[in-house]
Amino acid sequence: MALDVMAELAKLLREVFDDEDIEVDRETVASDIPGWDSLSHTVVMMTIENHFGIRFPGKSVFSNVGDLADNIEELTGNKC
Repeated sequence: MALDVMAELAKLLREVFDDEDIEVDRETVASDIPGWDSLSHTVVMMTIENHFGIRFPGKSVFSNVGDLADNIEELTGNKC
């Protein structure tokens, strides 16, 4: 059964930012989420890597949550 990466990302972002009201879709960007700055970005990325058991290569850049989800699916071999 394929993991719903977008749902997992939404859950993780709600946990990191301690905000159950965060809504996430493929077009969501960091500036859409209050408190997502350079420091919290590091926490977000480490949380995602630990949760999915992956490591993002080098200086990975994602323009939005959809790009992030696609990269996670590619690294895990998992499709939504």
